[in-house]
Amino acid sequence: MKVDISKITSIMNMISALTSGDKSIPGVLLTTVKTEDGEEKLKVCYSDGHKSLIKEIDVELDDSDYIGSVVVTYEALSRAIANCQPSGSIKVDQIEFEYAPGNIIVIKADLSVETKDAEGNVVGQRVMANKRMDVAWVEPGSNMKASILTRMDYDALFTDPEAETADHYIIGELTDALSRTSVEKNRAIYLSTKTQKIFVSNTAHLTAVPIQGYDMTQERLDEIRGQLVESGTYSDEAFEAACANERNRMHSSVVIPQNIAKAIISILGQTSADKNSDEVQLYTKSRYCVLYMDTEDDKLAIWFEMAQGSKTHIGALERYNSLQYQSFQLMFMREFLENSIKSALAVTKSDKIKFKFEPTESDQAVTELDLVIEAGSASASVVDKYRVNPSEINDPTNSLAQKEFNVSLKVFWDMLSQLKTEFVALDFDVQGTPGNELTCIRLAEVDTAKMQAAYMSAREGLQDGERTPLDKKMAFRTSTLNVVQYAMLTR
Repeated sequence: MKVDISKITSIMNMISALTSGDKSIPGVLLTTVKTEDGEEKLKVCYSDGHKSLIKEIDVELDDSDYIGSVVVTYEALSRAIANCQPSGSIKVDQIEFEYAPGNIIVIKADLSVETKDAEGNVVGQRVMANKRMDVAWVEPGSNMKASILTRMDYDALFTDPEAETADHYIIGELTDALSRTSVEKNRAIYLSTKTQKIFVSNTAHLTAVPIQGYDMTQERLDEIRGQLVESGTYSDEAFEAACANERNRMHSSVVIPQNIAKAIISILGQTSADKNSDEVQLYTKSRYCVLYMDTEDDKLAIWFEMAQGSKTHIGALERYNSLQYQSFQLMFMREFLENSIKSALAVTKSDKIKFKFEPTESDQAVTELDLVIEAGSASASVVDKYRVNPSEINDPTNSLAQKEFNVSLKVFWDMLSQLKTEFVALDFDVQGTPGNELTCIRLAEVDTAKMQAAYMSAREGLQDGERTPLDKKMAFRTSTLNVVQYAMLTR
């Protein structure tokens, strides 16, 4: 049996990602099949009873190949595959699996060098060396460890009736959301159907990544309204619920352990799929979740046991979401704010610092106030001062210049470093009486296209030169945000 070296290497990397940190790996289940259509496949499967993986690849079989399932130790197979890797001028395209007597798989590799003509064009390869490694195998039910691998019905992951209603995610969209929410170990990552967000409650802040809903045409909206009227069940609430159900893309609530989220990122990154257009499908069954792809080039499924959700985490998102963040709203060019925070972190030993707002000293400033950060070492009598001019300030009470906010630089940096857009929003919700105020901040990516559209909508009916009403500017803020970071400031 001949196997593409890059494909089998990719599978071993996937298993490595899924089992990272595990003390014991039961083994790897290899199943060679020849379909009725004449297709020749190798199914590589792994399971420990809590998480599973199946990846199917094309192979070349000959008449002497073993058709069926065998179990090999992960370490032995991984070592053999690693031993066959190309490097430098050494080329390896395929490796060969030969089933030998005595329950042995002989793994062979030819190591070649490219041959070139007089003009330097590659015209072929010449074998310069070869390797042969023996890997023992056992029957799937021959011992306790091997039998663990066969308790999962791997093929059913693609055909389960629940898969017919699976949620669809663009691969890059899902891996980006999981990358932003899996930065702290031992955290549970939530796919929330209620908020249509993927979020995590970290130690000192909460990250929420919205999942963009499906676009709906006016014709379709009219159809939904007509159907409700015809059935006699129309109401504004029923109409909004029906539209949301069709617009929303998340219908399965999932709680993913942080280590599994990291594994999913790595595994999907190993596929040959286009990360910007190809999709992965997700569905749940009892307390388990399945992600799968079944395309011409990739047939892959990941199954795992979900983490236990926490009402505290869900409540935190609901609490942050319920706030208006209209005490003060600012917008910054991200790189300038990021640069100042990074510089302040490098010079100060104190994590807690004050954000203050002072009249700008520049005659080219966009706004009249600067964010001022003073950082340094009292023992060394050194203080650095960093000023960042916001691109916009919405201050309905004209009191921002009198405010000081206690901020953890490390937490603020952790939040800011997860954002990627040119502009970021920093919004404050201040409640309580002076001296006993509770302040929450919302630091978020700004979608400039949405912001421009919302701004133009807010200006409808206004004359040229007439200022956009402040309440309108502040009202559309939330609709222009993408990834959001929430935190509560210390008093």
